[in-house]
Amino acid sequence: MNPHPHAVKSVWLSVALALGPAVLAADAPAPPKAAPNSASKNGVSAPPPPPAVQTNAQIRRQADEIDRLVLAGLKAKGQSLNAPISEEVFLRRVCLDTIGRLPTVEEAEAYMADTRPDKRTRIIGWLLAAPGHGSHQFNWLADLLRIRDNLNNQGAGFVYENWLKAELDANRPWDALVRDMLTADGKLCDQGATGFLLRDADMPLDGASYMMSTLLGANLACAQCHDHPTADWSQKDFYQMAAFFGATSLRDDKSAKQAQILGKSGAVDAIPQPVARRIVSNNILRVQDGHRQKLVLPANYKYPDGKPGAAVTPAFVAWTLDDAKGPAYRLGDPAKADPPRLRATFAAWLTHPDNPRFAANIANREWKRFFGVAVQEPVGDIDDLSLGANPELLAGLTKLMREVNFDLRRFETVILNTRAYQSAATPSARLEQNAYLFNGPLVRRMSAAQAWDSIIVMGAGKEVDLICEVRGEAQKAANVPGNDFTKESMLAAAKRLEATGLMPRDFLGKKADALSKRAMGEMNAKQAASVMAQYVGGRPKFGRAGVMVRASEMQQPAPETHFLRMFGQSDRQVACTEAYEGSIPQTLSLMNGPVSDIVAGRQSVVLEAAKSCKTQEAQVERLYLAFFTRKPSAGETARAVSALKNGLLLSDLAWVLLNAHEFLFVR
Repeated sequence: MNPHPHAVKSVWLSVALALGPAVLAADAPAPPKAAPNSASKNGVSAPPPPPAVQTNAQIRRQADEIDRLVLAGLKAKGQSLNAPISEEVFLRRVCLDTIGRLPTVEEAEAYMADTRPDKRTRIIGWLLAAPGHGSHQFNWLADLLRIRDNLNNQGAGFVYENWLKAELDANRPWDALVRDMLTADGKLCDQGATGFLLRDADMPLDGASYMMSTLLGANLACAQCHDHPTADWSQKDFYQMAAFFGATSLRDDKSAKQAQILGKSGAVDAIPQPVARRIVSNNILRVQDGHRQKLVLPANYKYPDGKPGAAVTPAFVAWTLDDAKGPAYRLGDPAKADPPRLRATFAAWLTHPDNPRFAANIANREWKRFFGVAVQEPVGDIDDLSLGANPELLAGLTKLMREVNFDLRRFETVILNTRAYQSAATPSARLEQNAYLFNGPLVRRMSAAQAWDSIIVMGAGKEVDLICEVRGEAQKAANVPGNDFTKESMLAAAKRLEATGLMPRDFLGKKADALSKRAMGEMNAKQAASVMAQYVGGRPKFGRAGVMVRASEMQQPAPETHFLRMFGQSDRQVACTEAYEGSIPQTLSLMNGPVSDIVAGRQSVVLEAAKSCKTQEAQVERLYLAFFTRKPSAGETARAVSALKNGLLLSDLAWVLLNAHEFLFVR
């Protein structure tokens, strides 16, 4: 089985870690090249790729401009930036915000030993090019795009997930990613980008509503059923927008019927039912354009601008009267577009640099990642850009996003280099909506993924950054060419699936309770091997908390009882619903749950490293660096050493630091 392209991050990380974390991005090996831009579908060309390198002078100029806009907003209200932060606080914050985990002791020591004046810019460049950044960014986008392993029981999302991870590792610009997701053709099992539309194959109008909210910050949800009661969107607006997808089918019903007839005939009884279902479900979900736009107004349509059941003419939405005069709207008359080109026409308009909301939406959401609150909330409703906390700042961020050609790494480089980001955090007490002016980031609790990834790196070592899941390989193996479901094509697909070694339990011909003890043992061994076969880049460790890989490489979303869900990971049914509130189960999980074994158990990498230190003072210092990215004070050292001399185990100290509030919060 060939490793998925996502696994190329292993090569990059092994080289980068050998150089140490204080390398300037331009000095380090270049990350893997982006995949060719395929957004020229149906004649709609993509803009040229952005420049590969930002100079320090460019970064400083752009960061200073963002700071100027922040300071202007603060000054107007008689406020100022919070005090600058120390190197220790900066390193901890920037690592959590970029690679989604705490720095290791070795990484922290290397950074602290660096005496160069531009060390912060250098570490930012290194972190944004490291594989952990793609992993952390995937978690963020998985929440935004509602990514799930199981697409509403229609098929598996593995190829979609692996495609997105590979694109993020290659630093594909955001506009190119979105164009691919909107215009991709083909089947779920062999074209990852189709997963975006197929996510809502059973409810395409809901999918269109989500798309407008997540990609444009346009709140058209109410207009799906009636004219919006508090905004200017009409039901006609919604249907005219959705009509760009009215010629697109998301399911191959003809082939599905063929597969059903084949199954009832008994011709494929040799294939276990779970395997046969998997083959069929992953083939019949297919994005394909027809030659007729079929969307019509609903039967209960009640407004004078249309009749129930009338055909809908595609039209771009506009937020102001002047919008329609802009370049994004001069791409051609959508009402005259050929049906097979409707999606491409829509994608070209939506991702156009001068679309009134596309750049503003992603810039606003990126700002929230690093400051804890967006310039304009809620992020899914920025129809009126004058309502934000600092409209001039949002305009400046939008300009920056366009200036870097939607390269999210370049955008993030600028934000992380601002004085505003590098200011002391503000306690996130109750804030009025769109009232916070960004004296500094808000104090935030780690996300579920940040907490989990930090814990497993301390427990299993930084090598977990190298491990990638490749479950999409089994999904690709299920491809039936041309969706020609015959006995021969189904048996061939089943044989390919079995050869991947990724799903042996599905090939169990009879119930587990009917197997002999020996056969059950053999099946369990195969099942364990199949779990290992899901990963490349290293052999993951296992513990009471499950497989120790990063959150991005686990089931999406995690099972309800897993640490990730307990700490607020979204169920991915609605966009951006990850929770950060504390709870008693969370406290009990850290105190008594299996995750405490990861950092305080016998196999803990961080604990073993501390034990190897020659003095108790050095042991304490190493644990503080691991958990808090700082050395302990003299008083903390004295108390810890005294406790160790009086019988406290080093594993007990690790448990104490894990359960301290300081560990779980980003300050």
